[in-house]
Amino acid sequence: MLRRVYAVICEWEERLARFLLTATLAVILFAAFTRYIGHPIAWGMEFATFLFAWAVFLAADAAFRHDRHPSVDLFVNLLPEKVRLGVKLFNYALILIFLAVLAYHGSTLTWTTRFRTYSGIPGFSYAWPTLSVPVGCVLLSITTILKARETWQAFRGAGNGEAQGEGVDQA
Repeated sequence: MLRRVYAVICEWEERLARFLLTATLAVILFAAFTRYIGHPIAWGMEFATFLFAWAVFLAADAAFRHDRHPSVDLFVNLLPEKVRLGVKLFNYALILIFLAVLAYHGSTLTWTTRFRTYSGIPGFSYAWPTLSVPVGCVLLSITTILKARETWQAFRGAGNGEAQGEGVDQA
């Protein structure tokens, strides 16, 4: 049941990321067109920035879940399996620490910018785009924990002939 809920959340996260990226492009093109015809819109670039901030964090989680982030593993791949899995676990620990620090500072920034508004969009708080940082970090942390759990199971089974666990993106 929990796997199905997570799979649905992941699917909607990816759809939303694609939509937000497309909407960002549409707003930028619309703003460029209105500027070209001599009637620029004041809110175009600010709204595009808001959309892009959310798209970045949602897409980062989707990419991480599907192992689409670039990595330099030339030397790590030469190591024995158990050592390689240990390095992976260490990396996941570092990622979690980084995400926790980023979520903390992102939350602080969201709180401190809650009364600041965009000049081109009156009443639209800076807190909305900055909220993408802690929310994105929480989503990335969930993915990291699931990947670490899968790697830990593989680490425990390495050398024992046991099969590795299911992938995170197969949830």
